Amino acid sequence: EKEGEAVMAWQYTPYTIPLILASGFSFLLALLIIRRNRRAKEATTISILMLAVGLWSLAYAMQLASATAGSQLFWNKILIPPVAAAPVLWLLLALQYSGRDRRLGTRTTLLLFLTPVVTSIFAWSNGLHSLMWKEFLLEDAGSFLVESSERGLWMWVHIAYSYLMVFIGS
Repeated sequence: EKEGEAVMAWQYTPYTIPLILASGFSFLLALLIIRRNRRAKEATTISILMLAVGLWSLAYAMQLASATAGSQLFWNKILIPPVAAAPVLWLLLALQYSGRDRRLGTRTTLLLFLTPVVTSIFAWSNGLHSLMWKEFLLEDAGSFLVESSERGLWMWVHIAYSYLMVFIGS
């Protein structure tokens, strides 16, 4: 099975249903927050963060429920953008909530999202350069198959950047 193929075959995992429920809860929270607090800038940021977490959870549930490398890779690529954006959204929310976002302009905000955008592009084009993962492999985890891939150079950049954003936000 090549990286571009996405044959859909399904497997049962004990994590799929809780992840789907978490996804639905995140989507519901996003909707409730934005409907009740439209004027607060933090409401928009936390709603977008909840949408990202919801999409992340749903895509991860689909990845775990997929029984082929091609379909798991497809869902992995779907979950990378919200995974990459969530730490930046967390930082923005923390800065807004604490009132420290006054000097944070549009340009700086866009620059903060540069690494998540590049990470997403690299995930979708990984077959050309292997910067995210060297090879996408599945490993038997008992009763189901899970991803077991060697990380590429940019994946380590993404991980370090994400932890930095979460650390500063915290």
